[in-house]
Amino acid sequence: MRELGVSLEDCLTTFNWGIGYYIFVSPDEVARTVQIGQQADYDMIEVGRVEEGERKVVFEPENIALPPPGD
Repeated sequence: MRELGVSLEDCLTTFNWGIGYYIFVSPDEVARTVQIGQQADYDMIEVGRVEEGERKVVFEPENIALPPPGD
């Protein structure tokens, strides 16, 4: 869609670009969790972090902030 000229913000709000399952772990467990998942032959990457503050999703480095679904 991006190659057709659709903006990233429109893609993020219109299409389901889900990546699968998310695992939330404390920051000090990220590297170990990714390593264990990869050893078990899963495609594991760190995709973000949870921070205190206003509920929103920020897509970096474009700095696009979206409200959580349902808001």
